Amino acid sequence: MSSKYFSFFLYLGIIIVSNSHASDLNYFPSDYTSAVQKFKDNIAELKGINSQVISGSIAIPSNIDSDLEIQYLNIPAKRPNADLIVLTSGIHGAEAYAGSAIQQMFLKEILPLADLDKIGFLIIHSINPFGFKHFRRVDEYNIDLNRNFPANDNLYSMDNQGYDALASLLEPQTPVSCRHMNVSLKTLICFWDLP
Repeated sequence: MSSKYFSFFLYLGIIIVSNSHASDLNYFPSDYTSAVQKFKDNIAELKGINSQVISGSIAIPSNIDSDLEIQYLNIPAKRPNADLIVLTSGIHGAEAYAGSAIQQMFLKEILPLADLDKIGFLIIHSINPFGFKHFRRVDEYNIDLNRNFPANDNLYSMDNQGYDALASLLEPQTPVSCRHMNVSLKTLICFWDLP
């Protein structure tokens, strides 16, 4: 028997009422590789519909794996001064299955209902691909990315080319006002005022 669930996206002007079904489990990937492929398939589909879609990947150096990468997808709003929702997944690799499923469901069921005149989306898939692939909370170096912060500023002076690739999306040139934040299953949704 399916249970009734309600999802309210009032900010977006969307109210979804639906029954959950066993087919909803199809959003959950069986492994890291299939999750990345599903995300890439969604990117290709969106680029066929919207020529403004920006996507890319950041290769993650590893002593064990040669296929680790963080995928990102930017679906910009159509007008200036629109808001931005940032959805990330997988800071704890073992939890990336749920985060990836939420992102898949978002792209298939919620995004088509969103008003892209008013809001844009930045979706970052699997921040900790090593943990995702190996079903570990930590990265290859046994670091919990959500718990470890440097005691000195040396880390902040290093050249981070991965961050540079996303800087224009993450660092708007005007003040940012975070009006609403909801953290669920390590997936972050934040509404920002952008130029």
